[in-house]
Amino acid sequence: MVVVALQDGPSLEVGYLPCVVAHRTDYFPAFLPASTPLMNGRAQVGLLLQNDGNGFEDVTVDLTDVPVGWTAELVDYLDLVRIPPSGSRTLQVSISAPVGTPPGEEVIVARMWGSEGLRTALLRVHVPELFTVDPQLDEEARTITPPGTVVFPFTMVATGNTPGEARVSVEGVPVGWDYAFNTPEGVASVSFPMDLGERETVHLSIRVPEDAVGDTEAIDLVVRDRYGELLARVPLYVRLRLPDLTVTDVVVLPLDPREGTPMTVRATIVNLGMADAEDVSVVLKEGSTVLDRDTLSIVPRMGQAEVVLYLVPQQGRRTLVLEVDPADVIRERSEANNLVKRHVDVAAPPEQPLVTPAVATASIAVVVTVSIIGLLGGTETGKYAFLTVIFIPLYTKIKKDRVLDHYLRGKIHGYIIANPGEHYNAIKEQLNVTNGALSYHLRVLEREGYIRSRMDGIFKRFYPSDMKLPTTQRNISSFQEVILTIVKNNQGLSQKDIAKRIGASSQVINYHVKILEESNLIRVDRSRRKSKVYATDAPTTVVAVE
Repeated sequence: MVVVALQDGPSLEVGYLPCVVAHRTDYFPAFLPASTPLMNGRAQVGLLLQNDGNGFEDVTVDLTDVPVGWTAELVDYLDLVRIPPSGSRTLQVSISAPVGTPPGEEVIVARMWGSEGLRTALLRVHVPELFTVDPQLDEEARTITPPGTVVFPFTMVATGNTPGEARVSVEGVPVGWDYAFNTPEGVASVSFPMDLGERETVHLSIRVPEDAVGDTEAIDLVVRDRYGELLARVPLYVRLRLPDLTVTDVVVLPLDPREGTPMTVRATIVNLGMADAEDVSVVLKEGSTVLDRDTLSIVPRMGQAEVVLYLVPQQGRRTLVLEVDPADVIRERSEANNLVKRHVDVAAPPEQPLVTPAVATASIAVVVTVSIIGLLGGTETGKYAFLTVIFIPLYTKIKKDRVLDHYLRGKIHGYIIANPGEHYNAIKEQLNVTNGALSYHLRVLEREGYIRSRMDGIFKRFYPSDMKLPTTQRNISSFQEVILTIVKNNQGLSQKDIAKRIGASSQVINYHVKILEESNLIRVDRSRRKSKVYATDAPTTVVAVE
């Protein structure tokens, strides 16, 4: 009976014939380089049992002298192996060594009993010197708002069976980013001599520049030995906390527009990013001509806001473009989803008679008379007439269906002159006009330079264009001003209620409420199960920019 081995690999001996060990790399793959089959994985050797006789041979096999902590076993072996005449059978011997096995040679004895008595085979297993490292991290992903520095602390544990040197580096760092390795004491280093079992803590600092864009960057932490052999590779992820604005749910009304008839374009501005976007500009344009614009004070992260824009179209097929942040003032995760296009077919205007000069002259005379009387009497009627007389001459040659529009626009302009700083809802209530008509005419007046507007918390206030806007000293953000306004109008709200009204997360609201509380602008009653928020009488301290 002859015993031989079949597999290729690091050599060991069975009897007088060379035997080799194959290894299985899917067992502890992080610590098992291909050249060390017996360090942290299982290795198998095939023993060929050949029968040169002319009868069946029953062979019993066992393994002895297995080193302490090792395992050596016959795979799929029962009580004996029956070998046919002039035939053979192969037995697989599975061998494994524990982590930290010292380098050197160990001998495992395979004993085989057959008709000729006992035969033995010596499995000489060589364990090479091996230095490995296990990098351990608490977190493999960090979030940052550019510019800034994100730090990944990690600990390297020297495994294997011999001391060595671990050298750290990173791969996949974006262009313009920078990094450094330091000890907890701040000593810069990329090379760390380590004894067996030693632990070394290192801080990887990655500096993210201000112009960084995108969502998540994957960077590899790489550990090699002094000879450049790869010991470990760990993926790290840097998530950029940036807004990501997109335009959705665009609705153009009316569905059958006509030339000269005001149109409304409604859309939802959604922020898909991880940071709030403030002072978000939205424009409606055709080609390079801006038709209307608006500014949203805030679009919270993972939130949305609605915008309504207006235009008076001309006949023909119009291509309308609605774009958010057209000047790229806000750094976003992606700039590719900031606009949408809509094609609109505008029909010709309806045929209606023009206002004749006689009618126009009569109208002027009546209004002038009323305005003079009103001024002399100081009544609301007189004030109203005085405001309207200025604008009637502008409409003497306008079609009838437009006269009321322009008359109302002059009325709105006059009201703002008499009541500078009035907010949108107050104008709407005092003049008893519809929301659509008021919004349209305010935008026309502002676009043509007759009035100016400024956001004041959740209110938009309007002023004559030649008036200097008042300024007040403030130290809170526009988002905090929105919270303060809601609290003033709804004393005793919970922070959860405020979050629902604004559409922001509870964590964001809690953060800003704390700032407002420290500024003595609000008071939080925590005596109940649910805390209640109240506005104080302290003056608001936010700088309003003209």
